[in-house]
Amino acid sequence: MFLDQAACQDAVRAIITSRLDYANSLLYGITSKDSNRLQRLQNRAAKLIFKAKKYDHATPLLRELHWLPIPSRIHFKLLTIVYKCFMDSTTSPSYITELIQPYIPSRSGLRSAQDTRLLIVPHTRTLSSR
Repeated sequence: MFLDQAACQDAVRAIITSRLDYANSLLYGITSKDSNRLQRLQNRAAKLIFKAKKYDHATPLLRELHWLPIPSRIHFKLLTIVYKCFMDSTTSPSYITELIQPYIPSRSGLRSAQDTRLLIVPHTRTLSSR
């Protein structure tokens, strides 16, 4: 191969991982089939960096690269967005910040009154396609 490991890792991050991370919070709730397809892509990228064989396990390679699996990446991205909106609403997008409301209990003696990290889960109604 013409690339050393560091250059290959930079190329993979620029071409593949940037695409996996771009708007991946929109991928929340995708089917396991689609999630598995993206995971296979990430596994192949890790194997490419380490010049591993096709049937080698990718999990140790992902750990060494400090890459989360695809479902965890999506979950982490969502949690990061919520955390940023909750902690610093001045720099966060207003259309997201308006959806995040802290939970304030109606009675002060509840144990949940002491936890300031709780949020209100909005009630949503979906229409079934018939």
